[in-house]
Amino acid sequence: MSRDIDPTITIHKFDREVRRVLAGVFETTPMGLFVYLGGKPEDYDGTTEAMMEWHLHSLGYERVEHRPLCWVPVKVAWFRRQRWPEDGPWIKGDLVAILDEVESVCD
Repeated sequence: MSRDIDPTITIHKFDREVRRVLAGVFETTPMGLFVYLGGKPEDYDGTTEAMMEWHLHSLGYERVEHRPLCWVPVKVAWFRRQRWPEDGPWIKGDLVAILDEVESVCD
């Protein structure tokens, strides 16, 4: 007997899992998300990167290139500035410093 899988339910459950693992995480990378979801770095490839970027973008993360310190190379990361209800257990108080624009004193 074949069991039909409803892709909308499966995607919805996966989206909830992605939000759960990113609760309290305001900066990450596509590989970081892959590892948070239980993936192994050696299994990470271009297709996986595209999927992780899609999830980050769909959840409000933005790809930003910045130089955190003047003497280090440019870093590429994905930042989220919205606060989610899931962030509650991880973040207390004012988030202005965390959610502010990413700026560099070197620019």
